[in-house]
Amino acid sequence: MIEYLKKALVLRPYAIIKIYEFLRKIGVFGLWFNFKLDSNTHFRLFGNKSQMISNNYKLNNKNLANHTFPNGFIEEQSMLNDLVYGTVPLSYSGCEIIALYNALYYINDIIPLPDLIRHFEKDGAALGGEIGTSPIALVNFLLKRHYPILYSFSQADFQEIADYASVLILTAYNDDQDITKMIHTICITKKNNLFAGHNCVNSKEYENINELTKGIGGGYHGKGIFLIGIMNTKNP
Repeated sequence: MIEYLKKALVLRPYAIIKIYEFLRKIGVFGLWFNFKLDSNTHFRLFGNKSQMISNNYKLNNKNLANHTFPNGFIEEQSMLNDLVYGTVPLSYSGCEIIALYNALYYINDIIPLPDLIRHFEKDGAALGGEIGTSPIALVNFLLKRHYPILYSFSQADFQEIADYASVLILTAYNDDQDITKMIHTICITKKNNLFAGHNCVNSKEYENINELTKGIGGGYHGKGIFLIGIMNTKNP
């Protein structure tokens, strides 16, 4: 029965994105709460969201000095446990923000990490950041910065988007047979017709974006949820 539920709760891409958007909108209105999703979290409600965002911003600016990113990309999310996103450490659920940071770095649009965190705490965090950030919030952010983008819920579209875009942000299930393996979002860069993921357990390079998607969790059961392709030229 447990194994059946683990697979059954791997929802269709459009459904999972709608859930993220619902939780994002609740957060925008000032209600942050956590569920007990694992041993690192427990159910709790949070008041005074604006004060938390302000405190987090000061803390993140201070503690960012503890970190260096040798090749410019953030590759080790687990090391960022002294930075905070909403109600949880950035190391716990900051993968969407890290993926966006890495993608923008790749196209020479560098935004300080604490500024990105603050932006999505205001509009984007799901369950106070406990399950990360709505991918649609990333779309909105890129459009506001006038980037031409392509995006899709269908993995059948992924290769076409990947061939056309300069850099990519992929959200995927780590294992389409087990919801407890969770969801991860990564930046994907291209070089010599090969695709490489950043902040990803699998550091291999792939000729095909769908093969990379399958390997996102280190095995071969990854399943695409949402892909954003970003062009390296802003609209006027």
